[in-house]
Amino acid sequence: MNQGRNALTQTEELVREPIVEGIFYPDAADTLEARLDALLSRPSPESPPPRPFALIVPHATWDYVGDLLGAAFAHVLPWREHFRRVVLWGPTHREPFPTLFLPGSTLFATPLGPLALDLPATQEALASSTAFAVDDLSHMEEHCLEVVFPFLRSILPHAPILPVLVGAPLLTLAETLARALYLIYATEWEHTLFVVSTNLTPFAPRKDNARRAEELIRTLLSTPSHTLLSRIRTQHNPEKLLLLVWPLLMLAEALEIPLSFHLLGRETSPPEDGHTVEYASFLVTGGNDHETH
Repeated sequence: MNQGRNALTQTEELVREPIVEGIFYPDAADTLEARLDALLSRPSPESPPPRPFALIVPHATWDYVGDLLGAAFAHVLPWREHFRRVVLWGPTHREPFPTLFLPGSTLFATPLGPLALDLPATQEALASSTAFAVDDLSHMEEHCLEVVFPFLRSILPHAPILPVLVGAPLLTLAETLARALYLIYATEWEHTLFVVSTNLTPFAPRKDNARRAEELIRTLLSTPSHTLLSRIRTQHNPEKLLLLVWPLLMLAEALEIPLSFHLLGRETSPPEDGHTVEYASFLVTGGNDHETH
């Protein structure tokens, strides 16, 4: 599983090839560009848009969640010259180990061209905790971060990325990830885009999922971020989405920045044997929301 904590001292470039292109999103560059243009097309705002602190986006085929991804990343477009680095994390669907998985690959291929690994940030993460480990196989087999790579390549092609896959238990690893984010980005957070890849609910009975989705949305939109942080800390079994958002909340608390969550859209997967997945995307803003460029 672990390729070793010093695996990234190698100098050769390793490329992570896509695994869901042509399945979750178009594999031809011209078709993909046209799809991205359509998804990112939004009316020009009357006032300067708020600078994103973070995005919360789902991971599934673009046929289900393309509009949600587009609605989120459209908020990055006015700030594309502002962001210099990207951090993104999501759950691993195959490795239930108490590990934060970092890639061994230094380039991430997309039909539009590659994204580059933020090697200094990766090395800092490895040095921050033994919970981090280099495991390229986990990244090669996982789709939850790949579905946003084309958006990043289109909007922020020169921003290096730090992709992290979160194993289990989520509670402990979320705390570790939050500490690492603060150590690495405390002085650069204003020029760093944080992206959380998580579905609103898991695959579950439709009626139960609809109720859970409503409760989660209400919680994010109506609860002050410091209160939400405390609530997650004391809950017996917090929802997976809240655990994956927790690093954002902890980072914001350390930076003394109150966060606000804005719902951008919601979708439901087609029912399968009475079961569905609920999807949503959120814009997360913090501090001086309407800071000018």
